[in-house]
Amino acid sequence: RTVYDIIYLPLHTFAADPRSALDAGVSGIILPPVVFDSEWSAVDAMLAKAAAAGIRHALVCNVGHIAHAKKFDFILHGDQRLNIWTGESADVYSDSGLADVLLSPELTPPQMRDLASALPHGIITYGRLPMMTLQRCIIREHIGDAPAVSDRDNPCKYCDAHPISVMRDRKNMCFPITRTYPHRNIIHNASPLYMADKQEEISRLTPA
Repeated sequence: RTVYDIIYLPLHTFAADPRSALDAGVSGIILPPVVFDSEWSAVDAMLAKAAAAGIRHALVCNVGHIAHAKKFDFILHGDQRLNIWTGESADVYSDSGLADVLLSPELTPPQMRDLASALPHGIITYGRLPMMTLQRCIIREHIGDAPAVSDRDNPCKYCDAHPISVMRDRKNMCFPITRTYPHRNIIHNASPLYMADKQEEISRLTPA
């Protein structure tokens, strides 16, 4: 049986049903990749709900997340969206209070190996990487569930019932689409990042 140190769930998904999430072993939340100033009161309320439920870990996607997550005493972890390419940039986030960071998946194994920082850093070895965050829900715009598609507060029956949708391009490649708070879309790469064939290189990802 595989054991994970931290299982993360998007903050809005956790807040919708904390009990089920905790029963499933969730111990961390992921902040929405985009939060406007007008949305922080609602996001802070969800962060407070997660903290009260016993969640200790928060994955932050940008600098603006850090101060808000700190208010609730989460252990902060840096997402790959922080785009850590160098030891110097990792050290900046160490000074900001992050416990560790994920390196940019665009780094090569030798670049990962040579990155020198006292801040613990990890890598993504498998998964569909996010490519783009859309402000307007592409599903609602094209399916037309809501009469006023520009109003993000309108319900989207399709989104509500389908956590994952797919966009197919002219080459018949399928790009998964997920919903993020409050009603934005994240388009993920059609091909997952796969590094199981590089286990020997990964095992050497320590400074020479």
